Amino acid sequence: MTTSSPIIESREEVMISSSVRGKRVLRTSHFLNPRTMSMDTPVPQLLENTNLQPQNKVIFNGWKAPQQGWGEWIHSLRSHQSTWRQAETGEMIKLNGNLCNTRKEFARTTAKKASHGRWFSHFRDSFDEEEHAALLALWLSRFVFSGPNDGTVAEHCIPFAVRLSKGIRIALAPAVLASIYKDLTMLKGGGLNSNNASTVKLNAPLQLVQIWAWERFKKLRPNPNDIQIGESYFAKWHGVKPLKNVNISEALDSELDQGFLWRPYGTSKTLHRGGEAGRWIFVYSDTVEPIYLDEDNKVNMHSFVKCLRTTELVAIGMEDCIQRYSPHRVARQFGLDQDILIDQPRSNENEEVAWNAYNREIKGSMVYVPAECYNPRVSLRYFQWWKKSRKNYHDDVLVPPGFAPN
Repeated sequence: MTTSSPIIESREEVMISSSVRGKRVLRTSHFLNPRTMSMDTPVPQLLENTNLQPQNKVIFNGWKAPQQGWGEWIHSLRSHQSTWRQAETGEMIKLNGNLCNTRKEFARTTAKKASHGRWFSHFRDSFDEEEHAALLALWLSRFVFSGPNDGTVAEHCIPFAVRLSKGIRIALAPAVLASIYKDLTMLKGGGLNSNNASTVKLNAPLQLVQIWAWERFKKLRPNPNDIQIGESYFAKWHGVKPLKNVNISEALDSELDQGFLWRPYGTSKTLHRGGEAGRWIFVYSDTVEPIYLDEDNKVNMHSFVKCLRTTELVAIGMEDCIQRYSPHRVARQFGLDQDILIDQPRSNENEEVAWNAYNREIKGSMVYVPAECYNPRVSLRYFQWWKKSRKNYHDDVLVPPGFAPN
């Protein structure tokens, strides 16, 4: 497949379901590009082992708790949201400069840094135009792009905070995911191999990975909370107690057949709840349908389409962190069928090239969106390719992900 190929391609194929072992059906299927029909394509390397040892210490710097009074500060600002408005460029430049100057003033104190605590105390209940942006700068530094910032409000977070405070949409997820990919590689053992360190310091918000696992592996999840109107979807996991004495390896193996939820967000009707206090936007519908990309759905659908494209992700606040994003390797997580995958050449010469690759124009006027009830499968060709490629490995990887071991 070339870069000019459609993002999603529909064609009639013989498919196999992981839930009904061995059952084949000829049907119109929907595949995520890039893909290939060649059986000689090498299968991606599986992460079967880790170099972490029991004596290795893992520090989760990106997993921070809210400060005392954090919730009250957010609540107090909500009462002023009617006064927030989109600012002119000059106003945003001035606001950005004011926050940066305040940060420099903190650096000239005996503490020599704009710590989260000092920033919180300085701006909370200041009741001026800087307060909202200051809260967002703290939120970005503490919970989103924590990085190796030593508990300080990071200067690179301030421009993003200013724009967000004025209602300007910014794609934070690509940068967050890049940091998660980097830290998962570190956790796998890459960092230990490079410097023989006994301590692994992780800076990404890896609590998102835990939520990812809870959403998809039923035997690992605790009892979720009920979600109230206006709350974040992730509020269902706030304050829950993890299960104890769980054999994670056995739980994962036992759920490979039918226990793994490929698309948890596409099966929950609660995603369509909404109200004056807030709403969740979701793209899956009750029927299979093509969606035409136009001005009416440009914001939400274009964001969804970008989630389907192979591209590069650039982390913020981490030096030389450009990560490959390959959604076609896990097409069933998007409700699409899986075919033999092939990687495209990378665009990671530098951060600018990588960002341009992510933000490239979306070509085409239509994209297929799977129904909530659609059961994605793998092509017979993909199933045979996987078994052929893994014939020299132990039996439990002779079948593709999502299928029970032979």
